[in-house]
Amino acid sequence: MLQIPNLASVTVLAVLITTWVFPAQLAADDIVHDAEYYVLTAQNGERWATEDEEIDAKLAELREKHGQPPNIVYVLWDDTAFGSVGFPGLQKNFGYETPNLNRMAAEGINFTRMYTEPSCTPTRAALLTGRHPVRHGMGVVGMPHEFSGLRAEEITIAEVLSDAGYATAFCGKGHLGDIEESYLHNQGFDEALFTPMNQITSL
Repeated sequence: MLQIPNLASVTVLAVLITTWVFPAQLAADDIVHDAEYYVLTAQNGERWATEDEEIDAKLAELREKHGQPPNIVYVLWDDTAFGSVGFPGLQKNFGYETPNLNRMAAEGINFTRMYTEPSCTPTRAALLTGRHPVRHGMGVVGMPHEFSGLRAEEITIAEVLSDAGYATAFCGKGHLGDIEESYLHNQGFDEALFTPMNQITSL
């Protein structure tokens, strides 16, 4: 059994572990993913690479046909069980059907894994940034007059899509803070019509 006699030894051990895990050649701008990313990549990497090639070919075909990339419509709402929309087989368990939304899902892409959270603000911030809330500080539900929010230096999907030539818009519940830099039109969206919370529409 390893015995650590004092705090100094713990510090030395931490430095040694840090040196082993994060070698000096790791560039500052390299992305260090969470563990699940590496597990899923090991399990699905080859299949994903093949699918990526197919998607790239389809996107090139659509761009050639229409002169622009396809539109992206993303709908987010809270407190929905997995399978409630887009999965007819699972909907049978719930006792209802949503044929129009199911068709939209069938014609689009289903993302069955994301950095989802049990509440509004963390989920929205995670979706926009692709990062766990613990990494960008948006881990609790935001309320108006809290004087905080998503920081300007965060890179959002709206900024990435804008760089790729898309026009971007946001409509609905923003819920990412009440400071100017957190407002959606300051987070990469060309147009934004939003409220701090859907329960407080008069603000």
